[in-house]
Amino acid sequence: MLHLVHGINYPLDEIKNVSASSVTPTDNKPIDNKPTNTIPFEDFTLSYQKAYNEVYGAKYGRLVEDGLRGPATRASLSHIYLAKGQRNSLVKWCQDRLINHKHYTIPYGADGIFGSGTENIVKQFQRDNGLAVDGIIGKNTINLLF
Repeated sequence: MLHLVHGINYPLDEIKNVSASSVTPTDNKPIDNKPTNTIPFEDFTLSYQKAYNEVYGAKYGRLVEDGLRGPATRASLSHIYLAKGQRNSLVKWCQDRLINHKHYTIPYGADGIFGSGTENIVKQFQRDNGLAVDGIIGKNTINLLF
């Protein structure tokens, strides 16, 4: 008799329809088909607010970290200026949005480093969306990412 245990490597929804005869020793691999460095869709506004506060909070005032797209959060988008060479949590947030919600591929993933790979993907995103192509995440680009 085969006993399947719900856990990190074998989520219950992945194994509920598995019969004992269909499991072989080669099936004993961790299930790891989820992208790394992802922000759940419902949390991306809150994660933006946290990243914004870390990068721009002292300069422009902190946002309330409530996960709501209120007037202050929307207005904060006009302060964004991210370019090649920067390293911070807001760069990582933008990379995550490009990868996981806009389906672009950045060579090193959402690492928080605005390198050539991120710059090229930002340029592609700008081209695809009819924006001026400069490779900089400013107010027009961030508005489309948000």
